Amino acid sequence: MGGIAKRLETKVQGLNKYLETLKELDLVGRDVPITEKNPHKSKKGLYRIKDNFFRFWFRFIFPNMSHVELGNYELVLENIRQNFGMFCSLVYANVAMEILQYHMRKGLVGINFTSFGRWWSKDAEIDLVAIDTHSRNILVGECKWTNQPVSYEELKKLKSMALLL
Repeated sequence: MGGIAKRLETKVQGLNKYLETLKELDLVGRDVPITEKNPHKSKKGLYRIKDNFFRFWFRFIFPNMSHVELGNYELVLENIRQNFGMFCSLVYANVAMEILQYHMRKGLVGINFTSFGRWWSKDAEIDLVAIDTHSRNILVGECKWTNQPVSYEELKKLKSMALLL
């Protein structure tokens, strides 16, 4: 909430009403690390724009509206080209989580995970975490939006981050 207030150059106190309205409209969501015991009261919550069209608009078009209005499309397109991979990475992680849930419902996964989400701390982030609280099984995954093969170093990094859960 503090980050949003700072970016808007306003006070935190007035934001809650607006964020609640945006959440009711299903335009904004609040994520907390999957391991949080009381997610509704967690201070680690991050707000995100849920709708991918709006995310695209507010990431690439709105900040460059003057260039669009002046017809400087190539400048805007270059910005999109340079940053589109990062933009897609969140969508890709969400799709990966949906695929895991789909395969679990179809019985293609041998574990019935009870919760799904992301996890982060000050120094680390895991894109996909699924937990079965009954058997204490956990699945972690890293979602990379790239044409390059994932290195063994990335696997080692994921394993070390999983130990932080």
